Amino acid sequence: MQCVDIEGVEFEVASRLLPGDLISSGVAPFFECSNIVSVALSPKDAFGYSRDIMPNSMSRIRELEVVEGVTNVDAVYCGNLTRLVLPATMEAFSAPVYNNPNLGEIIVSAENPRFAAKDGILYDKGMTTVIACGCAKTKVELPGTVKAIGKNAFRNCIRIEDVKFPMSVGDIGGSSFYGCTNLASMTLSECLTNIAASAFYKCTRLQDVEFPCALENIGDNAFAYCNNLSEVKLHDGLLVGRGAFSYCSGLRNAIVGKVKVSDVRTGQGLFGECVNLTDVVIDDDASWLGWSSAFGGCKKLQQVKLPRNWKVIPSQIFYGCVSLSDFEIGNEVESIDNNAFYYCSSLRSVRIPAETTNVANYAFYGVAMKEAVFEGDLPVLQSKCYLIDNAAKVYYPRQFAEHYLPVVPAEKFGGYTEDNQFVKSGEGRLMAIPTSWVNEVFDAHPELKEVWSGNVGGFIRQPTD
Repeated sequence: MQCVDIEGVEFEVASRLLPGDLISSGVAPFFECSNIVSVALSPKDAFGYSRDIMPNSMSRIRELEVVEGVTNVDAVYCGNLTRLVLPATMEAFSAPVYNNPNLGEIIVSAENPRFAAKDGILYDKGMTTVIACGCAKTKVELPGTVKAIGKNAFRNCIRIEDVKFPMSVGDIGGSSFYGCTNLASMTLSECLTNIAASAFYKCTRLQDVEFPCALENIGDNAFAYCNNLSEVKLHDGLLVGRGAFSYCSGLRNAIVGKVKVSDVRTGQGLFGECVNLTDVVIDDDASWLGWSSAFGGCKKLQQVKLPRNWKVIPSQIFYGCVSLSDFEIGNEVESIDNNAFYYCSSLRSVRIPAETTNVANYAFYGVAMKEAVFEGDLPVLQSKCYLIDNAAKVYYPRQFAEHYLPVVPAEKFGGYTEDNQFVKSGEGRLMAIPTSWVNEVFDAHPELKEVWSGNVGGFIRQPTD
């Protein structure tokens, strides 16, 4: 049905209802009816308004009244809608109100046993849960009865600038403030325990957020792309989801307590791609689990001190941190996982503790360091870890050198360090014993069974007949 030239047509509640059987037939009765300004729809049990019935082309509709008898509303797509009236018979409301940027007034029949509305906001009957908000609002102050913010409740309310939560609010649902690009400030409830996934995703003007001590969970991507956040403080006991603060381009400081971080299997880590993050403090008792990719792409991060009790440098934790120049690996670290320091091109020296037994593939890819210091026996260096390959000088413990390298002239290594503790290699691409020396070593000392050669990334064994 094309009614492009129809203007000012109303389907009255009593006399001009759209037949229920027409709605259920699957046709698009309002398709391209771009000048209709007011519609009242007929009753039909368990009826949901579909995209075909309320298409985007009905751009001039300002008022929509859902009449008695309708039990379910699951779609409202009218770009200029300002007023929505819902009946007493409505049992379910799942319509994405956020597709109606000019909606300011939501009215529910006082006789409806399940829903209520006040000041343009739809609630459950007891007004304990926010279900939907008209996108035309600029400021929101919720009543003291509210305990939860429902999923998508304020989504794409691009005019909202300020939200005040009552003390009673304990849960902020998934994507509840997604895309509220003008939301600059909010006061969180002291009783808040949960901020679900993507709750404040792309709230690009949101500035300082103070998390209450009662908060237990921040979901995946909850504050991703909040570009105006400058500082984050995460208290002890928090469970923080994947990418919770990723792509926050204005974030500069992060103070992290003894938190639990969700494991990253795909996507960005906790502070991934926070390109202006420079200063990070992590509590010494924080667990290393879940920190994979935590600082990936943090291009201005220069120094960070990881907790001393970490036994693993997680994979990709500093992936692409091109400004990272000062980093100390803790004495208890047993493994440096894959891509941990991938393209940390400003890193100039690395100390490998005696406890470290494994350096994984690509751990130091793209790192042209001046020196690497091994404080104990050589760990297992995966063939593509690029630790020895990219170092100009490598220092080994004296006892290691005496055990494995007894015949190599000291001058070929540059001698011992001043404290007489470490043997160091010559300048250039390191080979602890270059391949060209291997036969000479075996010939002179047939008792040797193997010698280390950085050139091939492992031990060269004495050939047997």
